Amino acid sequence: MTTRSDAEATTGGNMQNNGEGSGRQLWSIELEEKVKDSLASIRFGTLTLIIQDGKVIRMDRNEKIRLTQ
Repeated sequence: MTTRSDAEATTGGNMQNNGEGSGRQLWSIELEEKVKDSLASIRFGTLTLIIQDGKVIRMDRNEKIRLTQ
């Protein structure tokens, strides 16, 4: 099993509202691209977004590699 912590994905730049009418902006185009890239390249494992003060501050990716005998 390999574990990789992607570079911290902080919200900034072009932001999108979270849709709840609060005006709090949680998502950026840059973060969306990083999530898409990680999902496309992982075969088995997990992708976790860490949120602090209503903002995504880190993305952790744990990838499991299955070995055949």
